[in-house]
Amino acid sequence: MSPIWVFVLLPTLTLGDALSDATALHAKLDVNKDGALSKDEILTTVSTFDANKDNALSKTELNNFAVANVPTIVQPTLAWGRYVDTNKDGLISRTEFDAAFSALDGNKNGNVDYLEFGAYAALMAPIVLLW
Repeated sequence: MSPIWVFVLLPTLTLGDALSDATALHAKLDVNKDGALSKDEILTTVSTFDANKDNALSKTELNNFAVANVPTIVQPTLAWGRYVDTNKDGLISRTEFDAAFSALDGNKNGNVDYLEFGAYAALMAPIVLLW
């Protein structure tokens, strides 16, 4: 069964482009290629964009990650960052990341598969529209 992806699209962006980028991102983050993302896999890739090494991602750092990895869905990625920044300090801390990962991991097995990734994207679509 294929995942369902929902993204707010830029006027010149097709759904196929957004789906392609999201699928490519999932594949890039899936270091061991088992079809699921562990916290460690996500953190390994994302932490390379933590420019000041404070173990948190600022909006600029998250933007740099999005531009490098998912250029056609930068706005949804930034909206996600704003949403998971629960204390509104402008950073995504490890605690906030853990909470977001837990929300992504629908079956609570410690990994995020394609369906969970897509389901979470669908839930985020209204939040992106409001940002």
